[in-house]
Amino acid sequence: MIRQLQAQLLLDARAELAEGPAWDARDNRLLWVDICAGLVHRLDVQSGVDRAIQIDSEVGSVVPRSQGGYVAAIRDGFVGLTEDGMVVPLAPAGGPGLRMNDGKCAPDGAFWAGTMADEQNPGVASLYRLAVDGSVTVPLSGVTISNGLGFTNDSRLYYIDTALRRIELFDVAPATQTLSNRRHFVQFPKAGGSPDGMTLDNDGCVWVALWGGSAVHRYTPKGVLDTVIKVPAGQVTSCAFGGANQDELFITTARCGLTCAQLDTQPLAGALFRCWPGVTGPAATPYAG
Repeated sequence: MIRQLQAQLLLDARAELAEGPAWDARDNRLLWVDICAGLVHRLDVQSGVDRAIQIDSEVGSVVPRSQGGYVAAIRDGFVGLTEDGMVVPLAPAGGPGLRMNDGKCAPDGAFWAGTMADEQNPGVASLYRLAVDGSVTVPLSGVTISNGLGFTNDSRLYYIDTALRRIELFDVAPATQTLSNRRHFVQFPKAGGSPDGMTLDNDGCVWVALWGGSAVHRYTPKGVLDTVIKVPAGQVTSCAFGGANQDELFITTARCGLTCAQLDTQPLAGALFRCWPGVTGPAATPYAG
């Protein structure tokens, strides 16, 4: 039997394209970005106070930095970000007509983030890795819309290229951090939304946000759907575990591209939601460079 849960409103942010939730265990804040607005948000979920840092660029994802501040994937590459909003270039990535999108740190502290074309041209994007020494490599090319990532502690990577409508699984070589043994994990039908951002829980299950699907799905390590979280917004973008006990699942949504009529039926589009799904998951791994 598939368990059915309901997401609860956390913050009526009215974001154009809220994405990249990441729990910052250093100060118990939820990091998230509004991509098109170029905003990095820090939300105190207890008080409801949400503070934003304006960046003069689209920003696809952000992670804590172990030495203080943050690291973000902006339109044309990786940057450091101080608490007061100073942007420090780290390394370029992507190219003309491309922007950085979803990203996450691996267990070794490297920051992986991918690109997508403004026109969503097929096969022109890539997945990049910002190593702790500041060097950049391209573990995967030929991507269309680089999206969700989820690293396991036994050197595997769950990965989503939204255009393929599936979650894929790779082995990650510990010595070289190269990818191999690409295989399908879950294939999504044409109806019901497209896979976007994702996270893993401490039971090894995969949680994926469905753009256009008004839901987050959980899949067991065998690829079996066992939980659906219903979200009162259609364009669900990503999810991440956090909270004082790491038992809250935070969910981001978007309102970009919706017509006035659609917004009338989805007044909470662009809001942040949360759910207590009865399991825990890890906080964001900080960038260790």
